[in-house]
Amino acid sequence: MPIALLLFSFFRPPVAALLTLLGATMFLPSALGIDPPALPPMGKEEFASLGCLLGMLLFARPHLQRARLGRGPEILVVVMAIGAIFSVVNNEDRLAFGPTIVPGTSGTDFLADVIRLVLRWGVPFVAGRALFTRGRDVRTLLSILVAAGLVYSLLILVELRLSPQLHRWTYGYHQHSFSQTIRDGGYRPMVYMQHGLHVSLFIALCTMAGATLSRMRVPFFRLPTAPLTAWLGLILVLCKSVGSVVYGILTLPLLLMGSARLQCLVASVLASVVVAYPMLRALDWIPVDTVVSHAEETFGEKRAHSLSARLVNERDVLERSRERIWFGWNNGGRSMIRDPISGKPRTTFDGYWVISIGDGGLVRWGCVFGMVLWPIFTALRRLPRIRGRGHRRLVGGLSLIVAISMFDLLPNATIEGYQTLFSGALAGVVPGILVEERRARRRAQQRRAAAAAPSTSPGDRSAAPSTSPGDRSAAPSTSPGDRSAAPSAPPGDAGAPR
Repeated sequence: MPIALLLFSFFRPPVAALLTLLGATMFLPSALGIDPPALPPMGKEEFASLGCLLGMLLFARPHLQRARLGRGPEILVVVMAIGAIFSVVNNEDRLAFGPTIVPGTSGTDFLADVIRLVLRWGVPFVAGRALFTRGRDVRTLLSILVAAGLVYSLLILVELRLSPQLHRWTYGYHQHSFSQTIRDGGYRPMVYMQHGLHVSLFIALCTMAGATLSRMRVPFFRLPTAPLTAWLGLILVLCKSVGSVVYGILTLPLLLMGSARLQCLVASVLASVVVAYPMLRALDWIPVDTVVSHAEETFGEKRAHSLSARLVNERDVLERSRERIWFGWNNGGRSMIRDPISGKPRTTFDGYWVISIGDGGLVRWGCVFGMVLWPIFTALRRLPRIRGRGHRRLVGGLSLIVAISMFDLLPNATIEGYQTLFSGALAGVVPGILVEERRARRRAQQRRAAAAAPSTSPGDRSAAPSTSPGDRSAAPSTSPGDRSAAPSAPPGDAGAPR
């Protein structure tokens, strides 16, 4: 938190907020936190959000005032907080599974739940929407993301050669099971993030940012962006995560060759799939067996088995969630399916969408995904009003980055604060660009009007014809001796020149 305040004192608020949330994800210890009484466990994401909140209140208050908070998708955080009240009230009963007793909720659980939701979702989204309101802010965001990917690529190379050890060397422990890092005769790096899946998704987003800047021909510290993007793409393949590699294969050609409207359209399709997926799973309209068989033919038996286990867990958790479908089972593992004799859990949580439904029901799921996905649909609707080609490409690239981040929440729980900030930045920059372009057109019109209007000042002799008596060439002479310059008029004709 002191580092966050220092960042806000030395950098512009958009840069400071992004560095705070992104730096915490990249370098602070994972699977570690402080569990104070009556408050939620405070890990690196929570402390980063708290530091970002204090920084905005101290150094970026005008940005918060101009954002008019409460008029955007962030209002859904309030609905989430109200839903947390009902979730706590509905789960005061104890659950018994053989020798295992899962306690019920209490009044302090409501406070902890609300603080957790605000720090995890509200603060990063508000930081993005309030601070990123101009095109140059998004260009800075993409440049910082490319720089972060280049820094992490060096650490990834170390772990590819020496195995994932940086977290243990720095903090004294492994943040996850080491067996899950062994992949295809080598290692899947984790560096300082929670899992190798987080690292691979992060590198995929950095590669997409590099492709967007490369399409716009924006240099990276006077270096061409295309070779840097190719390097990040190579690191993405070395991360050995099939899902993230597929994201790169699908999005990079679109970012390098597709139009901004096509990019926003594809992003909206992905967002629609995220919204519709729980309903399709609940209605059993997804051919699970066919999907698993295709995965086995394409990626091998081991990957297909992992996919099958996730789909089975989703089905089981959905069945249990139907018992308390609106406000969920709350936290503490109450939504898990346990063995009735031993009490050990029989399910694991992978996709964040099913975690949100299990903990907070459809209300929390709708608020979370509604808040982070709504800017994608808004960007598609308002894109025709954006005239600048560079601005359109920025919006299209950022829309795809947000869509991929949220689409990955279907199979995984790879949600981080900086990803929520991206969604908030998309919500803030689209109306901000429209205002920016409107003001630029107004200034251009004023300049053209000023250039076209003749000057009437006494000292500007070239702007208006001279009518002084000594300048006979500027105006026709009306003296009585010059009869050819003006027709003669009788004295009684009022229209004749004097």
